[in-house]
Amino acid sequence: MKKFLHCIGFLILGALMFSSSAFAQGNVSSSGMKTSDDGTDYVLVGKAFHDIFSEPTEIDLNTNKLVYFQQELTVNNGTMTKYLAKFTNQDSTGDSWFQFASYPTVTKGNAKLAYTTDGINYSDILPDLNDLVGYKMELTQAIDHLDDENNREPDLLISFTMTPKREFILENNALNKDIVPFSGGYDSGGYGTYIDWRFGRGVHFTNIPIPGEDVQVVYEEEDGTVIHEPQLMKGNIGDTYDATTDQYKLDIPGYTLNQNKLPTNAVGLFTAEKQSVKYVYSKDPVAAADVTVKYQDTNGKSLADAVVKTGNIGDLYSTEQKEFDGYTFKEVQGNTTGIFMDKAQTVIYIYEKNPSKISNVIVKYQDTNGNNLSAEVVKIGVIGDSYATEQREFDGYTFKEVRGIAKGSFTDNLQVVTYIYERKIETMTNDQSNDKPAQKTTLFPPLGENNQYSKVLITLGSALTIGVLVFWLGLVKVKNRITVDKIL
Repeated sequence: MKKFLHCIGFLILGALMFSSSAFAQGNVSSSGMKTSDDGTDYVLVGKAFHDIFSEPTEIDLNTNKLVYFQQELTVNNGTMTKYLAKFTNQDSTGDSWFQFASYPTVTKGNAKLAYTTDGINYSDILPDLNDLVGYKMELTQAIDHLDDENNREPDLLISFTMTPKREFILENNALNKDIVPFSGGYDSGGYGTYIDWRFGRGVHFTNIPIPGEDVQVVYEEEDGTVIHEPQLMKGNIGDTYDATTDQYKLDIPGYTLNQNKLPTNAVGLFTAEKQSVKYVYSKDPVAAADVTVKYQDTNGKSLADAVVKTGNIGDLYSTEQKEFDGYTFKEVQGNTTGIFMDKAQTVIYIYEKNPSKISNVIVKYQDTNGNNLSAEVVKIGVIGDSYATEQREFDGYTFKEVRGIAKGSFTDNLQVVTYIYERKIETMTNDQSNDKPAQKTTLFPPLGENNQYSKVLITLGSALTIGVLVFWLGLVKVKNRITVDKIL
């Protein structure tokens, strides 16, 4: 019974502190500034999260890094035509314990907002969020409910988020103290007379440590090979860790810490997620035995000077296959790539000699009509070797020109060289006509000369021969027909 009465008392007190009955406009309404730790379950500022019977609002600097707020107006019945309100993120002395994380926004109902950066002067222009101190609002549309209605749903909501100023709170030793961090009020009649929001005991800041995830310090070579057991650092979320001390930044025998790859997160804060700090080391160099690369034919004859590669044990080496004229790569003996070791290594590239490739050059001797004056000469040789052809002399002919390359080299393609000669023209002088008998004049031109008369005579001769043959075949056919008639 005592507990029941206790609860009833709190309800009555809350109604008196946070409710306003406005009969001047013919309505019953309530106004309040509410808060939430998750954006869903809102309570009046000054009440505990998720427990309206407990005070004050407890905000932990580690858990409640973002806090939700809503200004709420509910008209239970009747009509409200005027409504004003102010909210200032300052306590009575002008200190700000929170920082706006989002701009105040009308999320339900109809109202206009103005913003302030000093708590005195207001403007419709949004300032920089870091400079925002508060806002004021004015209802722009009447809220109307039946006179006998009992509305419990908010008619107007203005929503925003804020973050506690951790450093300011800690510097001012404000932990575990009741602080009323805001000011302002509302005017449900629109007369300019504001009623204080009545935040009660306000908020109570705490800083309860939350264990963070471990920070692992690892020690590796360039290729990721682990060279030392990892170490773990433990702490609470928000605490500082330092892996630059001698306890974590180790000297490891046989290795040198790479100063160009020091971890950028060697100093940081513990968080709710696992973190890793990696130190990279280079193995101290130890001279290795040589790797000798040879290039030989199948008989072991060297085709080039040997190449000697040097390095430190564990370093990588690679060798190269070369090209040699007249040879084709056959195989390699040994590891073409690998690591230098304390023992000498040999890599041998072996090549086999290519078979000789033969090509021909055909030499022709012809007159201007393309008639051969002698048999063709075929020169045979290895591709790349040189050749030379010879100009000849022929009775009754004079050398005119050569077509093709008279001197050159054998190639992949067949080459033809043609020497061209033209017939000599003999003329008789007057003395010769007296001393020698006249030359016989012939009806037909000399054979082998390609002139117009020769072509005409050949054509006529062919036609005459065909005609005679056809006539003879016709006579034979007629004779046979007569013989058959006589028999019948």
